[in-house]
Amino acid sequence: MRTHLFPLAVMLAGFALSAAPAQAACDKPVSPGELARMLSTADAAFGNMDAVSFRSALSLVRSSIPCLSGPLAESQAAAYHRAEAYDAFLNRDHAAVVQQFRALLSASPGYRLSDQVAPDGHPLRTDFEIAQGLPTEPSRPLPPPVAGSLRVDGRASTQAPVALPFLVQQVDDEGNVLTSALVEQGSTLTPYPALQQPVPTLRSGGKRRVGVPLVAAALVAGVASAGLYGFSSARASDFWDPATPDDELQQLRRQTNATGYASLGAGIVAIGAGTAAVLTFVW
Repeated sequence: MRTHLFPLAVMLAGFALSAAPAQAACDKPVSPGELARMLSTADAAFGNMDAVSFRSALSLVRSSIPCLSGPLAESQAAAYHRAEAYDAFLNRDHAAVVQQFRALLSASPGYRLSDQVAPDGHPLRTDFEIAQGLPTEPSRPLPPPVAGSLRVDGRASTQAPVALPFLVQQVDDEGNVLTSALVEQGSTLTPYPALQQPVPTLRSGGKRRVGVPLVAAALVAGVASAGLYGFSSARASDFWDPATPDDELQQLRRQTNATGYASLGAGIVAIGAGTAAVLTFVW
């Protein structure tokens, strides 16, 4: 059977960076415990392969994030990113799966994916292992809020990942939540009232510069991704060629899948490094 090839067409689908945080009208406050129960419902539906119920539960989770009445724990933020990874997997968007798993691991570094959900050899586990093997995402400073402090993915922080999605909450000095929002990967929008930051002026004769190491890393990873993609495409063509002997199909399938996922990983590194270079420029 000439099946189970890595879906090369979706490899680049998740690289586009969204620029708007999630927004929703709130009928009533939602406690972190209630959100955790919604996420448990989504997990159970995914485990039962009930895509309709899963997506309904996840939609409720997304609309509830701006309505949170209390600070999230790191484990709850990790559970949210896991649910988004499951949704991307159902959409066959493996790049988005890897990015959500990277966000999960950033919130909960010791997390282990359940063998019942994704046994060895399952494509979802392959995505998770790719996320585990990628470099730590660089961070960027967040604008300080006009009041209180910030929590990013369940922990107090003034930093956020450059090219990963994250949950941000603004809390007052008593720990009461003032705003909660999902920030999509790569977005530079500020979903909370922030202090005005001074705009840097270009010194006479100065030039805008970006981090040279980051640019170099993005270029190298981009070239590697393109090369691996080309090799994977060639292996896929051989796989589907009717003239290819059946005893060579298994090896061709392994080569196609392995190089396809490697190309995906290199492409994500290129996107992350390139975004970091732009967002961390100096004058």
